[in-house]
Amino acid sequence: MFGVSPSGAIFDGQLFRDTQEELLWDGVWRSGATETPGGWTAEIFVPWSTLRFERSASQTIGLNFSRVINDQQETDRLSFVPQGVPARVSEAIDWYGIEDIDGGLNLELQPFVSGRFVLQRPPDSLDQSWRALPNGGFDLKYGITGDLTLDLAVNPDFGQAEVDAAVLNLGPFEVFFPEKRRFFLESKEIFETRFPLFYSRRVGAAPNSGNAQTTSRVIRGEVEDAELVELDPLSRVLGSLRVTGQIAPGWVLGVLTAATGPTWGRQRFSDGIEQRVPVDPFAGWSVLRLRRHFDPQTWVGGIVTNVARLGEQPGATTGGFDYNINFRKRWIHGAQIIATHDGERSGMGGGANWTRTGRRTAWTLGGEFLTPHANFSDLGFMTANNYGGGATSFAVFNAQPVGRVRALAASIDLSLA
Repeated sequence: MFGVSPSGAIFDGQLFRDTQEELLWDGVWRSGATETPGGWTAEIFVPWSTLRFERSASQTIGLNFSRVINDQQETDRLSFVPQGVPARVSEAIDWYGIEDIDGGLNLELQPFVSGRFVLQRPPDSLDQSWRALPNGGFDLKYGITGDLTLDLAVNPDFGQAEVDAAVLNLGPFEVFFPEKRRFFLESKEIFETRFPLFYSRRVGAAPNSGNAQTTSRVIRGEVEDAELVELDPLSRVLGSLRVTGQIAPGWVLGVLTAATGPTWGRQRFSDGIEQRVPVDPFAGWSVLRLRRHFDPQTWVGGIVTNVARLGEQPGATTGGFDYNINFRKRWIHGAQIIATHDGERSGMGGGANWTRTGRRTAWTLGGEFLTPHANFSDLGFMTANNYGGGATSFAVFNAQPVGRVRALAASIDLSLA
């Protein structure tokens, strides 16, 4: 998906599973726009190498155009989806007879050399690493086939990633940050499921001072806990390998494995004695996702994740089975069952939903549960377990408003914890 505004602002994204989109994807393309007395015009140039397709003498491409008129809250499309039908990509118009096009070698290599020099640190900073640190590595992307991509990163620094927004978190729950590192972005929807078992921000996350394995000792006849006075500023991703795409007609595969180096801190006692202490061990992070599609919104699939840590710290494994069914275009049913083991205890969870859309109505029914010991936070993202609940909602809407009313909705939520 490629978009441009009259002022020349641009956006792009990936569309998947017919109706969903990912706007964090960043493709290579160009555009231009200009205002005219009668409105405005735009041109968009997309290289064939930006699109992924199997090589063939003749291609058929689905194509659609849309225009959004904000001041009138109006959206115009070349091919419009019937009201209430959950579809988007499948309603595109077929563009036939595209002959002898080639996406090229689809090989991209990005080496980098960087350096860091710290002029001044706050007095209470735990970062006491060398003020001058050189760095280097590379990222490689290779299109194995038109639908299967290999990504390899060796000692990446992700220097091209956008900085996260500053957040003041006064609550007990972890803040969810979207993935912005390019290595993890393309086709990341392959790894997404109802329960977020894979949260890529776990790989290479900054060291947590709470994980420092500080010790105690007797000083002047009393037991004293050491104070953490130094902490490595970052976790090093030593290398990462990812393969995503279609391995056969209807079969979608996602494989990712990464290794992160150990991090260290330094503890100090009141008598001045200091010791180096481990914080995070050498760890391996892996996820395997396989899905069999029968149409864009009907599939069955499975996912397995694993975190392996060197030393005494336990690893963690999760697994799940999910499916989604679209029948008669307006009925959608999906469900997932998962099992978790965090190295100490096991748990499970599940969820399901039904959705029925009509020309002027929409009804949803869903529910999910997690057992008391369910825990997939080692490589996933979760804020609670030991709960069960369900919800239903009903909405009435119309393309043309009645007076000032365009839609009415009601919902009922029930949860047990």
